[in-house]
Amino acid sequence: MQDLEEAVGAALRMHINLFLDTKEVLQKLNRTEQAKQVQGSYRRQMAETRSRMERAQSMNSSLYSDYADGLLNERDYLFAKKKYVREAEEMAQRLSELAAMQETYEAEYAGDIGMAETIGKYADFQELFPEMVHALIKKIVFFGESRIEIEYAFSDEMKGFVELAESRRGEVLCTKEKAV
Repeated sequence: MQDLEEAVGAALRMHINLFLDTKEVLQKLNRTEQAKQVQGSYRRQMAETRSRMERAQSMNSSLYSDYADGLLNERDYLFAKKKYVREAEEMAQRLSELAAMQETYEAEYAGDIGMAETIGKYADFQELFPEMVHALIKKIVFFGESRIEIEYAFSDEMKGFVELAESRRGEVLCTKEKAV
């Protein structure tokens, strides 16, 4: 039993260190001039999208008065209303997507908030205790003396976080190659 606890503890330390190292690398990459430019581009796109969404909402709001004044027949009113509602919804969705992408370029970005807080809470653990194991591990399968499998909580979030850091690193390398 002691060997199992040591193996799980060692695996958890490696998993936590992977998160902390990835977080540090990504935050360093997010402080580069290129990342700041990309973030600025996202902010401009968000402002433009917000403006388009507000325009569609405004056009939708003015439609009824045009219909009431007899400037639009019912068919045209319903067609235009549907069009502007759909456009506003699409812009709201696009705005949400842009905000999520822009957030990943924040200097202190640390991935999924729940994952970052949970892993940060246990980053300096000295010994395993039930609350920590339940928070960080979904399942442990013990196959005998020589093999265990650990399914971590936040495994999908961690995979996405590591992939984001690798992608961001690739962007920076690609930019450096173009500059040379």
